[in-house]
Formats: sequence, structure tokens, C-alpha cells
Amino acid sequence: MSAPVVKFGLPPGFGAEPWGSGGWGGPVGVQLELLSIVAIAENVFQLTFNLPIYISGLLDPPDGSIASKYQISATNTVGLDGNPARSVSAASVAFAQPASAGGDLPNGSEYGAVVDVTTDRPMSPYPCQYEFSLSSIFDATLAQALDPNSANMSVVGVWRQFVPPQVQLPTPTRDFANPQTLSAELDPLPNPGNPLNLGIFPVANGDYALDSGLISYKKRVFRRLITKPGGFLHLGNSYGVGLGLHGKQLNKPSVRNDLAASAESQIGQEPETQACSVQAVQVPDAPGLTYFVILAKTKGGQVSKFTAAFPPT
Repeated sequence: MSAPVVKFGLPPGFGAEPWGSGGWGGPVGVQLELLSIVAIAENVFQLTFNLPIYISGLLDPPDGSIASKYQISATNTVGLDGNPARSVSAASVAFAQPASAGGDLPNGSEYGAVVDVTTDRPMSPYPCQYEFSLSSIFDATLAQALDPNSANMSVVGVWRQFVPPQVQLPTPTRDFANPQTLSAELDPLPNPGNPLNLGIFPVANGDYALDSGLISYKKRVFRRLITKPGGFLHLGNSYGVGLGLHGKQLNKPSVRNDLAASAESQIGQEPETQACSVQAVQVPDAPGLTYFVILAKTKGGQVSKFTAAFPPT
């Protein structure tokens, strides 16, 4: 059964319709159909029709940019990441860009026949399947509605290759070169001696300076030592030693040993760390004060010995 012809507005006058489209010859022309759906990005499905569709952006009833007209259902399938298909919803709809604007419309389709449906979150990867159900989609002339026989279609998630991290091959890291200590602030940043530079991002030559290598490694070690467990919500209680929490507390040998062991375990979790040891040392002139000596060896073969860059506790 063919879809009914849908028109909006007043009927045209005599002779305005093409030959054969009136009551004498019956309806003619090509029925609006959905040809294909392809996942082209983690959160973008591309729909191809055989005719340009009506999209006004005005949210009038036939407007094809209304996201609720594109219902997406996740099926009971599992992706390459081992997780079941994640539910997604259409967030926005727009015409795909023509080739003249840097895009590439499939199968030589004309502008307006290809639309991109952006979802509210990334879809699950291939081979997870999603079911599309379209409603109230019309051609650009508003002469006919989408053929209901092609309004439903299945599509698989986008192909994404998952590469597991290699602990044996540490990834080079970089960090903003904001000073962490007063001595670091004095060399060789702009306005040396200005204590207001601590904790900010000094700008040199119009861009941000970056730390990498051993300097970046030390900063991340210090960050682990001074962060209290659970200080970063997304990292949980397994990140951070919390040395600052023990300031002005009783300097018990058991507490010192526990903190040194915790610091050694934390530093060992850094991807660059090959081996490390942490020793709690009491200040000779002030037995109530303690500082920590860190001896670390990175996978690149560098050996570094340093002490925590904050007052001893």
C-alpha cells in the first residue's frame, strides 16, 4: 500500500499540477524513501533519502530537524569493548555538508537528501545494533510523506579499534609549567621573586610553557603525596597519600612507616616508574619533624633522588 499524499496550504488552481498528477491520471512521481543509515562518528548517524527532505529549522509540524522524529533503540547486542549496547537519543538533526563545502555526500546524492543525526552521547562500538524509527518526515516540496515501509531500519555502531595501554612503553607526558615551589618560581620564569606566580600559568612568548620528562614526573609524584585519598572524585580512594593531613600530629614510628609505604605504593603506580623506594627521615635538630627521601628509577633508565618540596611534617 502506498503512503497517502500529504499537502499543506490551499490547493493550487487549475493547471498548476504536472500532467497526470490530478484526478485524471492519478498520483505520479517518486515515493520518498529512506535508503540507508551509516554510523560515521561515535555520536553521528548519517541518513540518506532518495529525495531531499523538508527541514526548515522553525519547528513547524513538518520540520525534519525535530529530534523526536528520530527514535533510536539499542538492541540486545554487545560491542567490541565487551559492553552491551548503550542507549542513545537524537539530540540534533542537520543537512550533511555538500562536497563543495568540504563534505562528501554518498552515492552522488543531492544536497538535502542526506542528513546527520547527532546523538546525546557516544554510541557503543561495532557490532552493537541500533533500531531507527522515523515519523512525520516529508519531502522538500511537502508533497508526500516518508514511505512507512522504509521508516524503520537497523544500523550497527561505528567501528572503533581499542588499543590496550602498554605499561612497558610509557607514553610521553606534558604538563603546564606552573611552578610548584618557591625555588622553581625563581628560575627562569617572568617576574622572578613574585610570590603571586605560585600556582598560576606563567605565559612566555605568547603561549603556555610545558613541562615534560623528569620535571613532569616529579610534579605528578608530589601531587600524589599531597592529595588526600578520595581528593579526586573520579580516581577514588586509591589515589593520594595525604601527607598534609598529618601536620601537627603525633610523630609516631608506625605512622611514619605507613606513610612511607603508602607513598612508595603510589609512586609505583605512575606509568614511568620502574622501581622506587621512600624513606622517612627525622630532622636531627627537631626530632618531631620528618621528611621523606624518594629514590625512583623510570623506565627510560633515569634515576632521581629528591625530597618532598613542601615543609616536613
